[in-house]
Amino acid sequence: MNADGTGQRRLTAGISPAWSPDGSTIAYASPGHDPYPPLSGISIMNADGSGQHRVPNTDGGEYPSWSPDARRIAFNSNLTGDHVMHIVDLDGSNLVDLSRIGEGWQVQWSPDGHSILFTSHRDHPDDYTDVYVMRPDGSDVRRLTGNRAYTPAWSPDGEHVVFSAPGLFITDADGTHMRELSAPGLDETSLPDWTN
Repeated sequence: MNADGTGQRRLTAGISPAWSPDGSTIAYASPGHDPYPPLSGISIMNADGSGQHRVPNTDGGEYPSWSPDARRIAFNSNLTGDHVMHIVDLDGSNLVDLSRIGEGWQVQWSPDGHSILFTSHRDHPDDYTDVYVMRPDGSDVRRLTGNRAYTPAWSPDGEHVVFSAPGLFITDADGTHMRELSAPGLDETSLPDWTN
């Protein structure tokens, strides 16, 4: 749809769409085909819905996030019941398995390509989650939030992160200077994003 909500049109079935850095293509999680199908994997299409094709080695993939150079996609897969993060080239090659870090989902690549945000309940025995950051090779994992944070997104300059907790919050990229955004009348927030 247009930014003002007009011109809505259906492109395909799927969830968790993500624009490529240049806005020409969209990665998304495509559905399977059984009555209650798991996700088939990550697919890519042109911005007008044409050219749909599945990326190999992304079975069960969701929450795709493009690298800034648009050559790779980070995503999580939940085929085993755990959310396991991966990175893959657009043709399905050079799959990086990040399962050694533990579970994580809602991945988001930083604008400079040096870091990836993700959501996890790795430090919680219950269902609470927090936002973490790591290098694309899985090193230097750091927790950015204190409790009940999810669906993070980098600011276009990579200096800040917005997330839900519930409510909307912004923090500096290192987890400092956290502050709540006023969103009167909204009981629940999720999947915030930034304009350029």
